[in-house]
Amino acid sequence: MRFWSFILSLFIGYSAFAQIQSLEVEAGEHNRAETPIYFKVEGNKSYQALLNLETQDTVFLAPSSTNPNTYFFILDQDLNKGISKKYQLLSIENQEITTYKFQSWRYGKSLKLKQQDHLTVAYNFGLRYPIFEAPEYYKRSGFFHPVYTPDGVVLSDDFPIGHAHQNGIFNTWVNTTFQGKKVDFWNRQKQLGKVSSQNQTKGITLFQHKNGSQSFHDTLLHIAIDTSIKKEQIVLKEVQHLTLYPTSDYHLFDIYSKQINVSSDTLFINKYHYGGMAFRGSKFWNEADTLHFEADMKIVTSEGKNRAASNHTRPNWICAYGTIEGKEVGIAVFNHPSNFRSPQFVRVHPKMPYFCFTPTVEEGFPIAPQGSYEAQFRLVTFDGAPDLKLLERLWLDYAFSAKIKIF
Repeated sequence: MRFWSFILSLFIGYSAFAQIQSLEVEAGEHNRAETPIYFKVEGNKSYQALLNLETQDTVFLAPSSTNPNTYFFILDQDLNKGISKKYQLLSIENQEITTYKFQSWRYGKSLKLKQQDHLTVAYNFGLRYPIFEAPEYYKRSGFFHPVYTPDGVVLSDDFPIGHAHQNGIFNTWVNTTFQGKKVDFWNRQKQLGKVSSQNQTKGITLFQHKNGSQSFHDTLLHIAIDTSIKKEQIVLKEVQHLTLYPTSDYHLFDIYSKQINVSSDTLFINKYHYGGMAFRGSKFWNEADTLHFEADMKIVTSEGKNRAASNHTRPNWICAYGTIEGKEVGIAVFNHPSNFRSPQFVRVHPKMPYFCFTPTVEEGFPIAPQGSYEAQFRLVTFDGAPDLKLLERLWLDYAFSAKIKIF
């Protein structure tokens, strides 16, 4: 059942609206379905809703958390290649609306998100520890886990057996130089660097929008450790956004990251074969976890390459899939064309169930004081075998946005 069938009732009179302007969405060269449509407006106008005057269906706007004066909504019907649809932008007062059902709650030091009564993803803003006995330095905050399929299967792992420093979905550099010394933010067991949430005690504010989407942001601190003098210094401040969209047959969400060098010295991200936006797969795909291991994680990329052939290639998207507790499930990550050195390389480990997008395989790059590094990715989780045509359509939808005209 499609998202808009979950809108139960709508009571809005035309007298409650004051027309501002109209908007046309053109599908362009690609088919669109359940597409997040973003558009920018001039000035400080605040829009609350989008109304299709022909059918009187309403789809609600939400402000973008990453772009000023930018709003988005979810396309309320399929829009095939070459087709367009017009809307009227209207201002709403005294509205009484029952919308898409969503939930969220705090569970300890985690924020858990639900849509359509299905768990989607959890974000750990507080310090988490491995459940098994492990050194103090493995503690971590500021990562996504569990990541669920629509049927509730957990795709990710937090402190996996053999590699407790890899945690769900996380974004970290490995081989860096700061103030002439090596800093490794990824391998916490080396005690040369670490990453943690700045909001460990007060938690995260979640924005639940009338269009059924949910979003939040957190600030992460990338901290260099000088063990010789027992000194810690914040090098990068990372603002990390998540936007979760209402969809019917799969879960769809965006992760946007902006890392700013807040120190007075340049951080050199050195050439290395991994480091960046990473996904650590299920314990049921981890051969080192003899208690849970079920089958190897499989890989397919936008280029049709499997796990053995995909390492250090540059696909538009990568999909990890396989069997978890007898069910075939998967996750795909789409690289946005605007990312630095896009399409970025993917590091696909030959044995461990993890991969990452990284721009450092051929050469490194510096982040000067007050300089920044930005990256954005769209992720989809699903049940069943990968639908390669669907994944390609979702990537095209993400990479080549619909054309917007505002009148």
